[in-house]
Amino acid sequence: MTCPENCCIGITGTLETMTQDEAIKLIHEAGCAYAYTLSPDTTCLIVGKNPSEHALMNAETFNIHLVFEGEFADKIIKQRCGGDT
Repeated sequence: MTCPENCCIGITGTLETMTQDEAIKLIHEAGCAYAYTLSPDTTCLIVGKNPSEHALMNAETFNIHLVFEGEFADKIIKQRCGGDT
């Protein structure tokens, strides 16, 4: 997964395929910043199991793109295996 310039990604909920620390590491490796709190500068929110209602409301308020965990994991796998991102 390659992120566009000035990309900032947050995470909400419990990730089932990796730990939050592993996801943050992948976010940084892709060239993105990790958003510890959501703001209008956050471009994407990874949604795991049992996401925070507050985070989802902020995502809607700030027009943040939602990416569900499976989609995020698929993009990582494709990148590592040489597929399209």
